[in-house]
Amino acid sequence: MTIKGGKVEKIRAIETFRHPLYNSTWSTYDVALLNFEKPSTHSSVRLGDAGGSDNKPGTMATVLGWGIMSGEDFAQLLQSADAEIIPDTECAKYAIDTDAMLCAGAKRGKGICGGDIGGPLVTNNGVVVGIASALFTSAD
Repeated sequence: MTIKGGKVEKIRAIETFRHPLYNSTWSTYDVALLNFEKPSTHSSVRLGDAGGSDNKPGTMATVLGWGIMSGEDFAQLLQSADAEIIPDTECAKYAIDTDAMLCAGAKRGKGICGGDIGGPLVTNNGVVVGIASALFTSAD
């Protein structure tokens, strides 16, 4: 795997902590934390405010992942797509639990795809506000 302009770092995970409210049917609370055997040499990220002040509707963000590009082939370079945080009223149309999840939309033909689940949603000011956990499409 290649990281454009960066270096690859391999660190063994020694523990996994799954969210206690995880629901595989609805993909709510679809997050886990990993405890690594040693610290990374890469810089840390800033996590979003639990109250949602970092993910207001209209906020621009970027979703990242190594998902499927065409056919069954996964990307060899980290991919990104611009996305906008969508209001809860719009999210609710897709049966999203807006107390546990947020929605972000990308231009048609862009966004997450198979294999991107678990990738971060990062605002343009460098704050991680979400994790890709589901893919919904709109005919609009």
